[in-house]
Parts: sequence; C-alpha cells; structure tokens
Amino acid sequence: MRNFQKKLTQTRQNISGGLRCFQMNVSDNREVLLEGSRGVIEYNENSVKINTGKYIVAFSGRGLKLSCMNEYNLTISGFITSIEYIM
Repeated sequence: MRNFQKKLTQTRQNISGGLRCFQMNVSDNREVLLEGSRGVIEYNENSVKINTGKYIVAFSGRGLKLSCMNEYNLTISGFITSIEYIM
C-alpha cells in the first residue's frame, strides 16, 4: 500500500509540474473556483493572490476568504470587485 501511495504522489508531482494552465469558474461576484493552483501568495480579507504557474491571479474585494482548499483547487468567497492577471 505504501508503494502505491508513493507512486501516486510522484505521479501527481509530475502531472502538476507539467501543467501550465488553470481553470476558473466565477459565480456572480460572490464565489470563484480556481482549479490548477500552485499556492497562495497573499491572503487577507481584501486581497487574495494565487500562483497558477504561468500567472499570478489577484482577487480584490471585501470579506474575501478561502472557503475550501486542497492541493490543486481552491474556492474564494466574498464580495469580489476585481480579478487581475499578473505575469
């Protein structure tokens, strides 16, 4: 079982290292599901910056929070006023 988990982890690392894209689903201006995250750079109630590999995606607004997060995906909720792509 350990060997399987180790191989699965290595496969995920190889896949994530090769992926250079992300997908974002925006629900009104209240929630964003971002798939393909490589990490959170900045997080407070007015600003969230996410590394996606090729870009940094910056969200501005009020009452922002990471309501769900795993290794590659995250959900930002709150009142989103802007989304900016930073190279």
